[in-house]
Amino acid sequence: MYFAGIRQVAVSIVVLAAGLIASMALIEWVQRTVSRYHPLAFEEAARNALAEGDQALAVNICTGNLHYAKNRFPSYGLCRLLRARGYFGLGERDKACEDLVAAERYWRTWHRRADASERAELKELATEMAMAALGSGEADTALQLVSLAGTGSGAPLACLTELRDKLSPQMRANIWPDEELLLVENFARTGEPLLETWAERTGRMVDSECVDAPPQAPGDSGRGMRLTASPATKNGMSWYSVPFFMPVPETPCRFRAVLDVNAGRPPRLQLGHSYPATGQGGTTFGEPPVQLANGQYTVEVLLPGHDPAGAPDYVVRIGFALPSEACEFVIRRIELLSGQGAIAGSDGQK
Repeated sequence: MYFAGIRQVAVSIVVLAAGLIASMALIEWVQRTVSRYHPLAFEEAARNALAEGDQALAVNICTGNLHYAKNRFPSYGLCRLLRARGYFGLGERDKACEDLVAAERYWRTWHRRADASERAELKELATEMAMAALGSGEADTALQLVSLAGTGSGAPLACLTELRDKLSPQMRANIWPDEELLLVENFARTGEPLLETWAERTGRMVDSECVDAPPQAPGDSGRGMRLTASPATKNGMSWYSVPFFMPVPETPCRFRAVLDVNAGRPPRLQLGHSYPATGQGGTTFGEPPVQLANGQYTVEVLLPGHDPAGAPDYVVRIGFALPSEACEFVIRRIELLSGQGAIAGSDGQK
């Protein structure tokens, strides 16, 4: 009995030791693999992989982080940006573009979660990808990527000027056959969020959905956002918008939307502002719609230059004020242009 007890103790010790060794091995494996996916650890691991030229590992690390954290952490935009770098290095341009768009869209809504260095990194990558697309003769893709570089940079007009100065006349003509502009929105991505309700006080029914819309001009993606509204049952605001982020520049600029109007009158374009110094917001109202020769409409809003000595002022949404009667229209694209333009203007209300 004595020796049997010793054998049992020895077996127990061996089993415990094996379990301890297995646990230590598991902990080491977790430290070497799973831990690098954590939102607080993935950036260093991904950047090291990119620096060493291991694009596939960088993609793996960022993908692991996205599975782990999804979009619940402030690092979501950065993760999509770093994965875009990895995909572009692997030659998977479509996936890189998808991640780049996702990062820029995330930072539109959560603009405080992107610092200047991250925005500069997005701008640099989008510009590099645009030049590659232009070299392949894909002018439409180049315009999309140049626009991403501008809108994601945090200073779109400055980026537009910088790009214009860097490009040759032929390259500029390929990207901008008509006017030099940045695409703010053209609903190119499948599964885009629908228009957000900015203010609805009329008691009406409003629906929005992405629809196919054959391209008619540079910047058209083949998709548009259709908005259908019943008649307003009472007076009040009926405003719908898409998120955006841009510090108001010192020089004037204008936003323009191109619409197909199927029923009723076209809406007015307007901008929503945020004033961090006061914690308040405001609105800049646009001009009356203008019908084009092809039957489409444009709606514009002029944004006067910002006094650099004044308090910070940010555009945080681009919206449409609906008429009171029933209406239906398709938003083809929203553009940002420098200068006032021939038909742009503003009533100056904010």
